[in-house]
Amino acid sequence: MAYRSESAPLSKLEYAKHVAAAIAYLVIQQQDAAGLATLDTGVREYVPPSSQPSHLRLLLHRLEECQPNGETQLGPVLHDLAERIRKRGLIIILSDLFDDPQSLLAGLKHFRYRRHDVSVLQIIDPAEQDFPFDQPTRFVGMEHLAEQQADPRSIADAYRREFNRFLTETKHLVRDLAMDHSLIRTDQPLDAALRAFLQSRSRIAGHV
Repeated sequence: MAYRSESAPLSKLEYAKHVAAAIAYLVIQQQDAAGLATLDTGVREYVPPSSQPSHLRLLLHRLEECQPNGETQLGPVLHDLAERIRKRGLIIILSDLFDDPQSLLAGLKHFRYRRHDVSVLQIIDPAEQDFPFDQPTRFVGMEHLAEQQADPRSIADAYRREFNRFLTETKHLVRDLAMDHSLIRTDQPLDAALRAFLQSRSRIAGHV
């Protein structure tokens, strides 16, 4: 179940769009090709990679137009995307990974089968992890989930244990496939998130 604080300054989607835009800029500045795919229960937008400077404007425009569309099913959609991307390359997945673990595993394995280099940036709202609420609170469900009125003090410990178990499980799932995994919170400065990602990629390149 995914919830976010109504007072969050930047949603996970908006944060992911900023990160994607910055990575696309860096890639095209290096004269490498960058593409874009947006997903929910299917591939909603697919822009094939290009290294042309004008291509960056197209990617930024498509990112700006991207809006939340309710339910997502990441695992099955990754199969479709893996079939579309024929040329081997670096695939960067920006998601909170809220999906059935086995379904997610199967989708990621398809990229491994295609011999892509995959980095997963798992983006979460800090309130999802910290659960900082201490007064009766109305939680607004994402992706068609119902609103919930609850006393956070009665569920806080169990919630934090379960959420941290989820984070550990998804990290191990990704890394067991020899894929890079980074956890990014939306209260983390964008430059720090990008720096951590680039340092991680540099370490990987140094072991190739």
